Amino acid sequence: MQWYNYLFYGDDTLVEEYYKDMKALTNFYLSFKDENVIIQGVMGDWCPPSWDRRLNPYALECDPIISVNAYFYHVFGIMEGFAKMKQDTTFEAQMKQEKEALKQAFNKFFYCPFQKQILNGMQVKRPR
Repeated sequence: MQWYNYLFYGDDTLVEEYYKDMKALTNFYLSFKDENVIIQGVMGDWCPPSWDRRLNPYALECDPIISVNAYFYHVFGIMEGFAKMKQDTTFEAQMKQEKEALKQAFNKFFYCPFQKQILNGMQVKRPR
């Protein structure tokens, strides 16, 4: 929400007020990285109404691990920008590094260069 408020209105009030909390939450989510830099088990993805994962575990539009990591690639970019706004050069550099590491890992594990798409034809875009 803070990002969209800033993006659409240029209002950094929420960034100023919640930067410490956003930074702490981002660091918390980073604790879910595995040895391959892939974030595991944090969130799910959209699922259709009346969906029972036990009966049809492959009904998701996108594997949750893929969507979570694509989402956090975006979050790291946003937090990099917020850190720059706050002149928090250490966190800005960390977010830049985390974003690049996640991009490399995401493409290594989920992108098929031959088909030029995410594995299994998932409907997400790969980080560029």
